[in-house]
Amino acid sequence: MKSKNYLIIGGVIALIQVYMGQLLEVNGIVPDLILVYIICVALLSGHQTALVLGLVIGFLYDIFFNDFIGLYSIFYTTIGYFVGYFRNNFFYSNVQIALVFSVLATIIKFMFFKILKVIIFSNFEMVNILVIFYTIIYNIIICIVIHYILVKLQTRVENERKQYR
Repeated sequence: MKSKNYLIIGGVIALIQVYMGQLLEVNGIVPDLILVYIICVALLSGHQTALVLGLVIGFLYDIFFNDFIGLYSIFYTTIGYFVGYFRNNFFYSNVQIALVFSVLATIIKFMFFKILKVIIFSNFEMVNILVIFYTIIYNIIICIVIHYILVKLQTRVENERKQYR
């Protein structure tokens, strides 16, 4: 698929996360749809597409829904680049690889934002391990769905492209 299509789908996923997040909430835990989507795109399309996607979606998320501009754009860009960079080392349409990266990225996200809270706000509250665990489980479930949809879309687009050649 083209980067333009990924941006449109990413915008829809960001809107779902922001405006329908309460519907997806279970006991105060909300999945990070944008993070999971960027991981799946990075595995399917590579680091350049994921880098641009993470930067654009992260920047828009920062502008509209965050107090500090740049935090999510830096985080999503970095995650997209590194996952896409390691894409060639794995069979990237395999959902297990996306699940592993989703778990790692969720842990890194909690650590990244906790360190920033300590640095910026001097907030030394302990992180609730159960919140991290349940977020990981929720992201895994969402990752399976998003990865399946993206793989199906990508194979459909490739088949249509081959058909018209």
